[in-house]
Amino acid sequence: MQLQPLDPARCGVEPLELTSLPCVIGRSRGCHLRLNLDRISRRHLELRRDGDQLLVEDLGSTNGTFVNNERIRIPTLLKPGDTLHIADYAFRLVESGAPQASGTRRAGRRETLAGQTIVGFTEDPTGFPVQAPQFYELLNESLIIAQAIPATGQGDGSDVLVVTGRSRHPTLEADHEKLASMARQLGEEARYHGLLRRAALEMARESGIEQPILALPVDPVEIEDVQLLLAELQDFTRQFRRQRIALLVRLPGLDARTIEQLHDCLNDCGVRMAVLESDAEALGQALPDDRALLRLALPADQGPSPIDEFF
Repeated sequence: MQLQPLDPARCGVEPLELTSLPCVIGRSRGCHLRLNLDRISRRHLELRRDGDQLLVEDLGSTNGTFVNNERIRIPTLLKPGDTLHIADYAFRLVESGAPQASGTRRAGRRETLAGQTIVGFTEDPTGFPVQAPQFYELLNESLIIAQAIPATGQGDGSDVLVVTGRSRHPTLEADHEKLASMARQLGEEARYHGLLRRAALEMARESGIEQPILALPVDPVEIEDVQLLLAELQDFTRQFRRQRIALLVRLPGLDARTIEQLHDCLNDCGVRMAVLESDAEALGQALPDDRALLRLALPADQGPSPIDEFF
């Protein structure tokens, strides 16, 4: 078996023969296959046999390992024809001809910058879904500006700021929609949205905003592991006691029982559940009908503004 680079000119490597397993790939000289390339970690991944199957395991790399464009978190089956991204370098697993001698091979530059892993991705010819090389830098350094769109709670007239976000990375221009999409492609939904929620609350506190309700965004994936989300919200209600908090939940794809349970859990945390009026109308009677539920209609002609402008 061998890993064939899909863009040999970009990474400067020949096909990598998997002549001996297990095989650790990374920048370290101690790896079985050495790829001395930006964004690849010292010990990036391991390939090993499990019976007749070939498994790939990420070894805690900075920039991730992806099988068929999906980031892997556990040992994952790799089959001939599959695409393997080591950071943003694309390879395809194929049957090889005569095996080469085993041992350490080296590819890439003479040395990477200060021997460090460069964080980030670029787009490649396979259509790899990561579109911005600075996304992980944005997460690691919390380079997010919290913005908001003013709205009014339908029925009770509450003043609400619907939180959204924008990158403040110097070379990454991206609004909340693009950043949320990138987070989903990388499996970083909770991390991105958690950073944005905290940034919004900190900006509101610094600006003296207390009366409007902050409707914080949540990704549907976070609802699947709701205990972590609830723990974060409980922490927020302790740290930001004066701030009125709601969680803006997009209803499509959620069943009625999940919606009701989430509503009750949020209520117990002292956090209101906010939904878009358009979603609520579509679901009708599936929604809890009490004063804790906040229905919102977003203005069609108003874009987001920095939160401190609403002070």
